[in-house]
Amino acid sequence: MPMLTKALPLLLACLACAGCVLAAPMDQDDDAPVIQGRVAWADATGAGGVGGSDAAATPGAGSTTDATAKVWPPMPAAKSVFDPEGLHQVAIKVEPASWQTYLSYVGKPSKPATWFAAELSWDGKPPVAVAIRGFGKGSQISNPGKANIRIKWDEFDPQGKGPDGLHSLRLKAAGQDPSWQREPLVYDLIREVDGHAPRWSWARVAVNGVDYGLYQVLEHPDKRMYKHLFGHNDGNEYEPQKACHGLQCPKEGCAALTKIYSGDPGDRGAIVVLASALTRTDAELLEVLDKTVDLDSLLATYAVDSVVSNIDGLAAAGHNFRFYQDEVSGKLHLIASGADLTFGKFGAWYELLTPWGQPNSWCADRVDLMLQRLWQMPATKALLTKKFRQLQCGAFAQGKLLARIDALAEMLYLEATSDPKVLHTPAQHTKAVADLRDYVEKRQATLAAQFGPCP
Repeated sequence: MPMLTKALPLLLACLACAGCVLAAPMDQDDDAPVIQGRVAWADATGAGGVGGSDAAATPGAGSTTDATAKVWPPMPAAKSVFDPEGLHQVAIKVEPASWQTYLSYVGKPSKPATWFAAELSWDGKPPVAVAIRGFGKGSQISNPGKANIRIKWDEFDPQGKGPDGLHSLRLKAAGQDPSWQREPLVYDLIREVDGHAPRWSWARVAVNGVDYGLYQVLEHPDKRMYKHLFGHNDGNEYEPQKACHGLQCPKEGCAALTKIYSGDPGDRGAIVVLASALTRTDAELLEVLDKTVDLDSLLATYAVDSVVSNIDGLAAAGHNFRFYQDEVSGKLHLIASGADLTFGKFGAWYELLTPWGQPNSWCADRVDLMLQRLWQMPATKALLTKKFRQLQCGAFAQGKLLARIDALAEMLYLEATSDPKVLHTPAQHTKAVADLRDYVEKRQATLAAQFGPCP
């Protein structure tokens, strides 16, 4: 099994925290810039913007047809905010000096928690005042010229709302994923097995009239998302600020988890109770799980992370998730995030039931005690096995998932391979799609070996 590079620790995708305003809102009487259409790369020599001899090839199952042999259709306009089959047009206007400062933070190990005032037009509608800020670290390293952008409509105006009443969204440049598909596919898989994950779509983004190309539109976990999921949104939310701990106690003791997890000043005791129970008897742990956790969302995330080899997720890195504590039931619901280092990225393919240690994780000495216990106890082992089987014979089934990958590759090809910020060449994009297909085919064999063939 190939080993991860020494640079992998730098690829940790950190979630941004709240901050302050740097620039005043701009005048609202200017027309939002219009992003004109564009064509695919002209030839295999990089005449569309990249030098060298990378060949432009069709996506899908290993085809090497030159891009000029096919007229790639433009993506249709999105019909809703989270329409995975359509493209939004997003135009942002921000003071030029503020934008240069914004870009200077991209990909830096540490950066100020700063919100920048801006205006935003969504799908041609009149511009409104918003706040923008960066997020992520690993996802920004490969191309700092194309910034991730978090949008918040109610940072300056508590009554401010975006499309469909949203408060916040993330525009992600997919810096670690030339296929553009990994993170969206993971979120779909989690929802297919009754877990919680952001909804998503696509956008072409302009900043101050400059075309920044294709972005993933990702739902941001906030009160609007919780209202959609649970019908109410007054519960507490918590997010681990340090990787590698996950759901188990650090060396300083279980009480230290209240410092590792940030969030509302509510009762973080449920997290401590959950982590403390990992060293107790099966009966005691099962009782705590029943009282404190939405088991469906926990098992769904573990199963999907293992199947897609998420090297920066809950099991391998104790990272990229948050809890929402339902104010009605009091239970902790796990919500996944940051799932772009998946489907064999860096060649790390998990052992299904022990997804930690090199080359699966950059966390030294990490063993996920929660997953170990869930697999050891007969009652939860049966439930976890059911999740794996739902994936194996349902959403992750080879024919179904490969068809979805090919459809997305076809739809995205024009946008993904003609990006004005030259994030990935056509050959890189095509290889990434082929690698994604290869992973799915081989992972099906792993699932069949572990759980038997599908009926």
